[in-house]
Amino acid sequence: MRNTRLRAAAFTAGLPALALAISAFASLASCATPLRVAADIEAERLLPPGAAVLLRLDRALSVLVMGSLGGEEAAASVELVADRIDEAVLALMPATAGTDGPTVYAVATGSWPAGAVSLKLSSDRAWKKEGRGFAQEDGPLRLAFATGGRLFLGTGPLDSMEAAAKAPSPQPVPERWLDSWAADVALFAPDPLSGIGSRLGLEPGAVPMRALVLSAVARADAYDAAIMFEFGDEESARVFYPICRLLLLGLARGFWPERAAAILGMASWRISGTVVSVSGLALSAGELAAFLSVAGG
Repeated sequence: MRNTRLRAAAFTAGLPALALAISAFASLASCATPLRVAADIEAERLLPPGAAVLLRLDRALSVLVMGSLGGEEAAASVELVADRIDEAVLALMPATAGTDGPTVYAVATGSWPAGAVSLKLSSDRAWKKEGRGFAQEDGPLRLAFATGGRLFLGTGPLDSMEAAAKAPSPQPVPERWLDSWAADVALFAPDPLSGIGSRLGLEPGAVPMRALVLSAVARADAYDAAIMFEFGDEESARVFYPICRLLLLGLARGFWPERAAAILGMASWRISGTVVSVSGLALSAGELAAFLSVAGG
């Protein structure tokens, strides 16, 4: 499982930059002209299409994933604006040739003091104007403000997000998973074996799993989480049900070693049509962030 931990670091490769960007503008006054976005447009429809993983994070998980998992510098930066973040929706794009890791895009929603960005960044040699936003002169980060308290962030060009502000993309989450996606914390991976499965020794195509979905509701002191494994047909769900249990067992032992037995002991498994699901997973914010790191990597 050591290799799994190492490879999971790819998930957070772009997150420190996103975290630092949020804090960098915490003190700006208001005068930038934001991109206009209709208030009823879901954040995920503003992200580039074709994401390998989509994540919805509430305030607590935004701070953890974009802070603690991104290193001490990012953690300190996010802490400065933790009370400004309401939620963040992230898209991890598939790695391509010539890139060090996945490109990460995010729509962070909150109460941003978004203003003198144009004036301040126009005079900062570390930044340059790019489209309706700004880009680091010698780094991967881009950012742009949008209406409705939204901040567009990316470790790649924001062209598609700027275009989506005018003409939003189709909903990337299938309708059958929208209720799960609407939870406090959620993950949707349309091709999970290219990520988590490969790191646990499963070759692409070895298991006909067509989606991995996590849905978690915040409780007083923990998250009540459920994980769904979707297959192409009902027979595959029955045949590969044991594989799903083994996957979760491997994750539990690797990321929740001290509480693996307690967490799995309360879990409830079921098969319904093409979906194998496990519910009743009581996870702390840190434990949930650990799962998201490997599932998203």
